[in-house]
Amino acid sequence: MGEARCRFKQFGWQGLCFEIPEDWRFTVEGGNIRSGYLRLEAEGLCLELRWERIRRRPKPLSTIADELVKQLEKSKKVKKVIVRKRGKTRIFRHDALFVHLKSDVAAWVFLWYCNESNRFVTCQFSSKAVARHPNLIRKQVLKSLRCHGFSRNIWSVIGFYFETPTSFELKERKLAVGRTSLLFSREERSTFAEQRSEILFECFSLANVRFEKLYESPGKWMEEYYLKELRKRYRKLKLRASRSTRIRTHKVAVKKGSAGSGIIWRKTASFIVASWYCPDMNRMYAVTVSDQIKRPIIRCSVGEDFVDIFKDFFSSVNCHQASPA
Repeated sequence: MGEARCRFKQFGWQGLCFEIPEDWRFTVEGGNIRSGYLRLEAEGLCLELRWERIRRRPKPLSTIADELVKQLEKSKKVKKVIVRKRGKTRIFRHDALFVHLKSDVAAWVFLWYCNESNRFVTCQFSSKAVARHPNLIRKQVLKSLRCHGFSRNIWSVIGFYFETPTSFELKERKLAVGRTSLLFSREERSTFAEQRSEILFECFSLANVRFEKLYESPGKWMEEYYLKELRKRYRKLKLRASRSTRIRTHKVAVKKGSAGSGIIWRKTASFIVASWYCPDMNRMYAVTVSDQIKRPIIRCSVGEDFVDIFKDFFSSVNCHQASPA
């Protein structure tokens, strides 16, 4: 495959955004936006990123690089480590340090502090002899990489793209072949109230097989299948009549709903649920935005800003491309 055929797509996760080859797989992730890890892979190639909060007394990058090399030299899993090159560079406006290593695989390690996001980031490229275009890919990833400066967080994985407010944090995730679920939430507390806003994004693969009689009717799919799934998370949820809209070229069913419980402390929740079928990916998609407030019953009311949250989130969704058109 020539370099001209090495096509890239956008990838976004936990406040990091960059371009990767279209055939790369998102294999491992963990942690949160403050401290975490992710790995992307292709044949003979591996990209790993780690990030953590900057300590009160951060170590010099050169010291961290020395410790990394010593750690690899002591590892029984790695053959003799040779430092081929070491130097300084720039990554998205930050001073960075790189180390080029050679053992049983070739590795490039990049280290930098991002003071804007208050994170220390390690980016490692590993490649074997069978890898195609490792240098081209490494340069494109680093050239496109952003680690701060987002007005909204970008999430772009396994064929879809959307944006969330920076105040929302990824709390739960399930990235599986048949079903992908991502739950984002924001919590606010005061003396007389507890408020929790959530964005639940889900997609279901092989829709025309799994939902043979329902997939072409998003409203019916929501009523006969998805409402039961939502009630496992949101008990006593009731949905009202739906309206239709469109996302890209797809017909979307949108329903509003509510739920309530409690006597002395009343918990009231409002919901907006949208569902649609994407023939390009053969998936059913569902977006649920909720606003849940717990207050003394005499003070109970539900905020309306969740409507704006839904509109902003829904307008950012692209269900069959890696980035917006």
